[in-house]
Parts: sequence; structure tokens; C-alpha cells
Amino acid sequence: MNIIESGYFFWILGFVIGQIYYLIDAPFFNEKPIRAFCYGVINLVVMMIGAKLMYIVENFVYVMQHGVGFQGFSLYGAIFFQLLSCALISRIFKKDSGTVASFIVIPMILMLAFYRIDCLISGCCGGITAGGFKFPTQITESVFCLLLSSVFVALTHRKRLLRGQCFAWYFVIYGAFRFAIEFVRVRTNLFWVISLSHVWSLLAIAIGVLLILRGRARTDFRNDVEEV
Repeated sequence: MNIIESGYFFWILGFVIGQIYYLIDAPFFNEKPIRAFCYGVINLVVMMIGAKLMYIVENFVYVMQHGVGFQGFSLYGAIFFQLLSCALISRIFKKDSGTVASFIVIPMILMLAFYRIDCLISGCCGGITAGGFKFPTQITESVFCLLLSSVFVALTHRKRLLRGQCFAWYFVIYGAFRFAIEFVRVRTNLFWVISLSHVWSLLAIAIGVLLILRGRARTDFRNDVEEV
């Protein structure tokens, strides 16, 4: 098996880049480097498990006929399982979930950005061709993730958004982006022009909105307690 064609190379490359971020930003979050490394390992494992499980769900008939294999991931599985990753890290290291969410969201986006390069090489998730022009959906998403991670780093440091706000907004922003870009991607529709990824995108947006509302409710509660 060619490691580059398998996609694992790009998970690993994204992991390495994410670990560099962890080590650089660890002091800002008052974390020790060894703990930051552990965060990254847990995050990577959970993301890969989630991506593989989502792939099995989406391609159940094919998997039953041909087996699981080493190839095949669904990025939405990695995104949704970030909720589990955040919970695990918070429980294991006894850390506030909001702070953990703010810390792990950047490496998560970086790993997704690099994994989209695998899609470009393998030829999956490509754009439709219109008027002789093929939409570069893989590169577009990769660049989008890199830009979004940069914006979130700036917001986290300048605004000190350490209660998981960027984590919650990522679900909303990425969900909206994926919903839009799916219309110019080669896909199998469930009905009319709606694909399964459209459904996952709406679910991601809903999760993000719920996290935002939950975060605001907790903030209002703390403010009420402090006023009392």
C-alpha cells in the first residue's frame, strides 16, 4: 500500500503541523508541552476513528461487499467526533471543556486542510466541469481551512476567546461553506440537488448553533451569580 495514496500521509502531515501549533501556543493556554502533545495524539486518534466510522456508515453496502480496508475516510466524521475528543481530553486532564475546545480547534482545522490534498491527489471530491472549467473544490476547501485557522488564532489571542467560541463557530462556518460548495462538487444526490454532505452540513450548523446558545447561557448564568 502506498502511504501517500492511502491518505494516512496527509493525516500525519496535518498532525505534525498541528503539533507544532500546540507546542508554540501551549504557554498561552498555560499548558505544558507534554500535555499539548498528548492533546494532539488523542485528537488525531479520535478524528481518524470518527472519519473511518462515518465512511463505513456512508458506504455501508460497499464496505459489506469489499471490507473496510485502509483507504476511505469521511471528514465530517472527524469533525463530529471532535465533540468526543473535547470531552475525553477534558475528563482525562480535568480541564475546562471551553478552554480545551479553544485549544484543539486550530489543529483540527489544519489536519482537515492537509487531508484535502489527498482528495486532490486521489481524484475524489472533485468539482464539476462547466464551460471547460473544473471547479477546484479540494484546493478551495484546503485554502479555506488554512485561512479560517489563521483567523481563529488571531481572534483567540486578541479577543481571548477561551470559552470554546471559535470551536462552536467552526461548526457553523464550515457547515455553511460545505453546504455551498457541495453544489459545485461531483456528488450522488439523495433527492433533487441535495446530497448526504448537505445533510451533514445542516447538522453541523445545528450543532454549532446549539453550542453557541449553550455558551451564552452559561455566561449569562455566571454574570447573574456574580451580580448576586
